[in-house]
Amino acid sequence: MGNVYSIILCDRDLHHLPDDIYKHHKHVTKLLLRRNNIAEIPQEIKILTNLVELSLRDNLLTSVPPELACLRLLQKLSLANNRIQEPPEPIATFSHLTWLSLASNTLTSLPDSFSKLQKLTSLDLQRNRFSTIPECIFNMQSLNILLLQKNRITVISPKIGRSWENLLNLDLHTNDLRTLPDQLGCMKSLRRLNLAINKIIEIPTTIGQLQLLEWLNLNDNKLETLPESMQSMQSLVKMGIVQNRLRTLPAALAKLNSLYKLDCRRNNIECLPSIYKDMQGIHSLLLEENPL
Repeated sequence: MGNVYSIILCDRDLHHLPDDIYKHHKHVTKLLLRRNNIAEIPQEIKILTNLVELSLRDNLLTSVPPELACLRLLQKLSLANNRIQEPPEPIATFSHLTWLSLASNTLTSLPDSFSKLQKLTSLDLQRNRFSTIPECIFNMQSLNILLLQKNRITVISPKIGRSWENLLNLDLHTNDLRTLPDQLGCMKSLRRLNLAINKIIEIPTTIGQLQLLEWLNLNDNKLETLPESMQSMQSLVKMGIVQNRLRTLPAALAKLNSLYKLDCRRNNIECLPSIYKDMQGIHSLLLEENPL
């Protein structure tokens, strides 16, 4: 195999890690084993101490062995789409980790020790069974991307106000949110926010502080009004408020000069303020299935 640096064995119907991997352990920095039938990570993996990237997504794993903690140089790790139920404690030792996906498992919590992952910029926890946002995430100061869609989250902690100042993309669609904290407006770096398919009845006025936000999805909630403070969101390009309970649109949205697409279908909008006729940059204003 020579001086091997990357080993890619995806879609091979493997049931275990091939022995050849360990023979060349000093040279392996990337190991991709996606879409196989591997049910267990062997103890021998601990000798692959130069691994920088490891992907075992789309396998049959139910747990993570303590020996994984020996891979201290890991920067990118995917264990997505397995059957992992217990929080994978060894991951907390990866001080160089910048990208982590635990999506599509059956996790309900993460250990507090994950707070040590101070270099983590992208965390994918979608399609699990979280009912709250794990406490450790509020200590991850470097996060840029946080994906929590398709869980069972019912509340967002006010701690977001002092924790996620660097967050660019937050996805919480398809959860059980009913309210949003006023501290939502403290995430001033945010560019994308997805809150679709929840049960939100009101948007806090502090959302107007998200002046760098470019994309906002509020589709399929229970909103009857939107705050006038949204007129300060001058970077907003695309916004969806499909299938809510709006009876009119606030004048605030018509004052957003960068707004290119506004999707308001399937609401209860009976009249449109005249100011919308003078919108300059709007390319697409969708109003189908409203009683106009």
